[in-house]
Amino acid sequence: MLFGFSRDQAVPLWWVWQKVDNSTVWGVAGASFILGLPLLSGVTAFAATTSIATTGLALTYGMPILLRIVNRNSYLETGPFTLGRGPDDITLLTVAQRDLLDYQIDNILLSSNTQAK
Repeated sequence: MLFGFSRDQAVPLWWVWQKVDNSTVWGVAGASFILGLPLLSGVTAFAATTSIATTGLALTYGMPILLRIVNRNSYLETGPFTLGRGPDDITLLTVAQRDLLDYQIDNILLSSNTQAK
């Protein structure tokens, strides 16, 4: 994911992460290790970290979908390949699927938390 975001110049030091070589791989592995150290302290830190990561990931996928719905034709230019009216239908289907999955996952997590107590 870091390579994809650096390719779009969306992360700090994107020029460092844009090239995939041994130093980049070791840099990402080292940063992941350092960021993962608090997870060794217990289940609470792991749950907090994964919930923050999941929320951030859902927002990054949901933001372009929301912008597509809000700004239908104001500034979006079609590229050489287009689905015609298809993107509007696909956008609504994607939002419905994501909301349904989030609802189901939340129910599973809540029911497992209440059973554990």
